[in-house]
Amino acid sequence: QRAAFLPFHSPDGMLCAFFIFPLETKDKAAFNIHRAYYETRNSIPIYFTFTSSGYLNSETWLNIIPVFCQHLPKTTISRKIILFLDRLNIHTSDSSIQLFLDNNIDAVYFPTGSTHFLQPSDDFFFARYKKLIKSIIARKAALQRNNKLNIGREIASVA
Repeated sequence: QRAAFLPFHSPDGMLCAFFIFPLETKDKAAFNIHRAYYETRNSIPIYFTFTSSGYLNSETWLNIIPVFCQHLPKTTISRKIILFLDRLNIHTSDSSIQLFLDNNIDAVYFPTGSTHFLQPSDDFFFARYKKLIKSIIARKAALQRNNKLNIGREIASVA
């Protein structure tokens, strides 16, 4: 199943993370970003939302940035925030750039075709995370053959 994972890191650790899941119906609907129910005092804020594809789109991206900004530590107010991004069209749109300017964020774009070389978390963290999700979801799905498995809740708990 398709899904997207957007972690926001700082030098001090992860600030928050977003999961984007596909809609279960073919209907087009706008969904808000929801905070996952599963948290401990040592966990980071985890949010989830839905798109028709399960991937990031411009509407979702423009809703994620203000939520991300809420989780910036108070100490960053006097410092410039740098957000490293690939060259996805929605990251370079006028609306995105305006959001960055309004929130004192500098966007640094990776060269085209170099994301996996410059983002080691794509090969290390995400690969391990996807493997863990697949094993847990597969195990739970086998145990709950007749019950509908809530994939979103399960993935949020793994995160």
